[in-house]
Amino acid sequence: TPKFLKLPGLLLTLLAVVFTLLLLSSNIRAILNPVKSTDGELILPKGFTSTVVADSVGQGRHIAVNTNGDIYVSLARLKNGNGIAALRVNNKTGKADIIKYFGSAPGTGIGIYNGYLYFSSDTMVMRYKLIPGELLPDPKPEVIARGFKINRQHGAKSFTIDNQGNLYVNVGAPANA
Repeated sequence: TPKFLKLPGLLLTLLAVVFTLLLLSSNIRAILNPVKSTDGELILPKGFTSTVVADSVGQGRHIAVNTNGDIYVSLARLKNGNGIAALRVNNKTGKADIIKYFGSAPGTGIGIYNGYLYFSSDTMVMRYKLIPGELLPDPKPEVIARGFKINRQHGAKSFTIDNQGNLYVNVGAPANA
């Protein structure tokens, strides 16, 4: 009988699990051999790259990217009196050469669905009609859901939209108690 088969059952099981995980991990070499980003201080697995598109947009919470590459960032605090940053990236440099702001409230959630940019503040979810070819959407938002109570803790309203257009809003507890 080989010596490894005489190991206690728990140790043998642990070795089998580790070996299986190593086999299943197709990116193990990338994880073990990280490379430093050429733009910033991120450590990334081999095969990944990063680019700092803009570094002074404001305190971003979530990001949505339109099919044309335009980037929308929900801001935790107003910047220039606005809560959403819109960025257009120059395809040659990878940097945002146009940055504009809109929206009157800070927020968390942001997403694009069916020609609209959805955005959530702590008390409501609204959407802006995207205008093809334009960076900024229609300036008048349509309120989709409102009436969320303002909480001292966990007030942010992140959300997702499924393929059928159903909106799911994360409503946190008012405290950690």
